[in-house]
This record gives sequence, structure tokens and C-alpha cells, in this order.
Amino acid sequence: MSAAHVRLSPAPIVRSLVIGAQSNIGRAVSARLSRRRGELMLACGDLPGLEATAQSLRPLAKSDIETHQALLEDTDSLRRLFDHAGQIDHLVITASAPSPGLRLAELDLDEVRLAFERKLWGSIQAVQLALPYLSRNGSVTLTTGIVARKATPGALGRTLINAALEASVKVLARELAPLRVNAVSPGLTDSDSYNGLEPTARMAMLARVGDRLPVGRVGSADEIASAYLFAIDNAFVTGTVIDVDGGALIS
Repeated sequence: MSAAHVRLSPAPIVRSLVIGAQSNIGRAVSARLSRRRGELMLACGDLPGLEATAQSLRPLAKSDIETHQALLEDTDSLRRLFDHAGQIDHLVITASAPSPGLRLAELDLDEVRLAFERKLWGSIQAVQLALPYLSRNGSVTLTTGIVARKATPGALGRTLINAALEASVKVLARELAPLRVNAVSPGLTDSDSYNGLEPTARMAMLARVGDRLPVGRVGSADEIASAYLFAIDNAFVTGTVIDVDGGALIS
């Protein structure tokens, strides 16, 4: 048979879902995934804002993009999301939960419990509900933070949440194999998390922290997003926490 008569099977359609797609990192991950051929589903609680983000991505997108309203702490919304999504090859969870940055003596433990419920249990619940839909050879990528392993006074709440999530990654990678489970641990990034600061104070804070890092600056959301794509693409990586922190853990 000549080469002209060989019929190639079409490449399979890759379907990716980003929960927390309206966060700074979530938008960056979504932008990178949108430039790949496939189907991309974006979810968060702010549907109008998310649709605006999707509209900004569509002119350059190679993927079909859908938007959905879902929150990690809202079980019913997650069930509706996965029922609608159907098969998922890659699940990325970038949703966060603000936790008070106070030392133990001043810490409101009820606020920490709420953040714990949202980020830790919400992430685990999302993975559990997604199981019937996840491709056997797909991936799950969660989001932690450097305070899971860097002792930081005033960050006890975030340390508890992220350390527990990192420990869960290793267990889930064993339990759910060959489905791959990883996490990305971002360092300080120039993100909308600091929009509440006065612009000059924000720039001074980011510069001060960046100067203490080996790379000499804080990170960008796009730099963090590249780690999620690595976790998705490298089929030999599972049970791993990928640090993208400018050297914060060694500084």
C-alpha cells in the first residue's frame, strides 16, 4: 500500500478542566491550555468574570472553551460540573482559600477551619467526585504553597492546609495509579492576591521579598503556570510536589 493510501487515525481530543480558573494562576494555566487543540472547561464561582476571561482567550485559542460555575465547598455545584463535563483527561485545581496571617495567640481558629474546609477538603472532594470521569491515563494537579515546608511565623493556618494537601498527593498517587496525581507549590508571585494593597506599598513589598530570593525577584503567574503544564505533559511524574518559588525554600 502506498503512503498516499495510508489513513491516519485522528488524534484523540484532550479534555482539560481547570477549577479556580479565575485566580491569577488559574487564568495563566487556562491561557496556556487554550492554545492547545482540545476541549477546555473553566470553572469558578464568578461566572461573569470567568466568561470575560474566556472571551479574551478565544481569539488565539485552539481549544473549544466552556465556562461553568462551581465552588470547591459546594458539593452540588461540583456534581453538576462533572456530570456536564463527562470524560476528563486532565484536572487542575488552582482554587485557593484565604487564611488569616496571624500568629497563634491572635489566630481565629474558626477562620482557619473554614479555609481548611474549602481548600483541603474541597480539593479532595473534587478529586473524589471526578473519579468516575477521569481518564485512567490522565492527571490531577493540585495547588499547595511553600509555607507547607518553610517555617514562616504568622502562616500557621496556611501551613496546616498546604502540608496536609501535599501529604495527600503521595497517598492519592499510589491509590489512583495509573492516574497521575501531583501538586504545584508556588512561591510569592505578583498576583491579584495583593490588590488590596496601595500600589506603592505593593511594589515595595514585592521588591523587598524578591531581593531576598536567589533569583532576585518574585515570580509571575505565567512562570507558575508552566509547572502545571509540565505535570500534565510528563507521563513519568506522579506523587510529586513541584516547587516554583525562585529558591525560597533554600533562602
